Amino acid sequence: MRRVCAEALAQGALEGIASASRPLGLRPGRARHSLIRETYFDTREGALAENALSLCLRLDADGGQILELTRTLSVSLAGVAELGTLSAPVVQGGMYATLQGDSELATAVRDHVDPV
Repeated sequence: MRRVCAEALAQGALEGIASASRPLGLRPGRARHSLIRETYFDTREGALAENALSLCLRLDADGGQILELTRTLSVSLAGVAELGTLSAPVVQGGMYATLQGDSELATAVRDHVDPV
């Protein structure tokens, strides 16, 4: 997944982006709103941030929980960041049980937080 985050400083920039034609024939759908709470985690020493990683626990209004590990792959001279993302549903037992599991996300977090 790639995300592009940029400031829209010029007057009307957001309206221009929203009304522009979509790539690959995609069409805008109806506007949706949902309640999401995101909580970010790191070690006291900042082991994840030191490795350009962020760990987010995302809770939606329906009670669903997903862990998401985002890695900054590159940043262009214009400040556009390319991100890589791993996600895993939170298992019975919560976030810590999920991080003790064998998912790719859990393994990646352990590799940086608790290297052997």
